[in-house]
Amino acid sequence: MEQLLRAVAGGPSGLDLYGQKLNVLAYADNLILLAPDTTQLQQMLYVTSKAARWMGLCSNVTKPIGPQSVD
Repeated sequence: MEQLLRAVAGGPSGLDLYGQKLNVLAYADNLILLAPDTTQLQQMLYVTSKAARWMGLCSNVTKPIGPQSVD
């Protein structure tokens, strides 16, 4: 997983958070990619997918995306 995070974090995309570039959040086997626009997000998805395939990993696209409410 570390190689995957390095591949994503090494790119130019990301959000500016108090002068620091933030482009990926990781917890356990979950990743959240952060980008200022859809074009940069698509580039990050390409890099992530390419690195994941190289590592033998795959994505679960059936997981919910976006804000979720907890009742």
